[in-house]
Amino acid sequence: MTNPMYDIITQILKSLVDNKSGIVLSNKNKWLQIEETLKIFWNEEFNSMFQGKKKLFSNYVGINMLINSLSKLAKF
Repeated sequence: MTNPMYDIITQILKSLVDNKSGIVLSNKNKWLQIEETLKIFWNEEFNSMFQGKKKLFSNYVGINMLINSLSKLAKF
C-alpha cells in the first residue's frame, strides 16, 4: 500500500498530456499541478491538526511551527 499523495505525484510526473485539457505538459505545468496536489493534502493535514482550536498561535503546535519556521528562515 502506498501513500495516495505519492501516487498522484508519480502520475503527474509520468504523464505527457493533461487529462483535463489535453495540453502537453511542460515541466513547469507538472510542477504547478504538483503544487496544487500538495496544497490539497497539506490543507487536510493542517485542518485536522488545528481542528477545534480558536487561534493558530493559542496553542503549542502553532507556536512551535512559528519558531521552527523563523529558525529555518534565519539559517537560510
